[in-house]
Order: sequence, then C-alpha cells, then structure tokens
Amino acid sequence: MGSTIGHRSIAHPRSEDYVLSPILEVRPDTGLADTVVECEYCGQKVQCRLYSVAETQRLRARWRRTATLCIAAIIVGLVVDVAAVAAMYGKGVTSELPGFLIALSVVAMTLCFLMFQRARRLAASDDGVRLTGSPGKHQLRWSPIMVSD
Repeated sequence: MGSTIGHRSIAHPRSEDYVLSPILEVRPDTGLADTVVECEYCGQKVQCRLYSVAETQRLRARWRRTATLCIAAIIVGLVVDVAAVAAMYGKGVTSELPGFLIALSVVAMTLCFLMFQRARRLAASDDGVRLTGSPGKHQLRWSPIMVSD
C-alpha cells in the first residue's frame, strides 16, 4: 500500500467544485518514478511523476536560486534605469529611444518580479509531484485531506 505524497491531489473541475483523487504511491528512493492515477470523477488515467526526497530538495534549491537571480536582475535594472535617467537629464537628451528602453526595462523587471514570486512559493512548497503527458482538464490542487496508510 502506498502513502499520500505531499498535500496534493488530482483535481477535475466541473462547474464550481472539484473531485479530488489522492496520489497514493510510494515515493522512489532515488531519482524519479512515473505512475498513473485514476481520476475518481471521470475515471480517466492521469500520468504523474514523483521525485525522490533528495531530488525534491534539489528542485527546491533550484527555485531558491531562481528567486535570488530574479531579485538580482531587478536591482541591476533599477540601478541602470536610475543611471540612464540621470544621464538623460544631465545631457538634455530629448530622443525617444532612451525612454523606450527604460519602459522596456520596467516591463522586464515586472516579469522578473512575477517570476520571483512564483519561484519563492515553489521553493517553500514544491513536493516533487508533477502531471506529465496530456492531463486534459486535470490539474494538481492542494488538498487539506490526507489519506493515511
């Protein structure tokens, strides 16, 4: 008999509600393992990939590095923008190109911030479970329900 992996379940959306299918599999000792879970709502087979504890820790570390790089990119972008604005006002530049480049860097920093938010969340909560193949309308949802062995 397997054990529930993390706090996630296969969810099948229908109108406003979800039917949860807990993932009851044994986590591999090393690397990863593919498994198939049957959706309790529609009976469709959903392919999942389970990562070992060590691999899950590496995934979390990778997300932490991504979050750190995103913050570094935002800081560099802010410094470059401030320097560009100071140079424009100092020289009296009236071209539209510097303004366009600053606006482009603001968009890039916004995208970095959104990626930072996602990476920070995944660094704290990634449990090493992924849907693979073509999940259709299925998705992973956090579930407060834990099925015991």
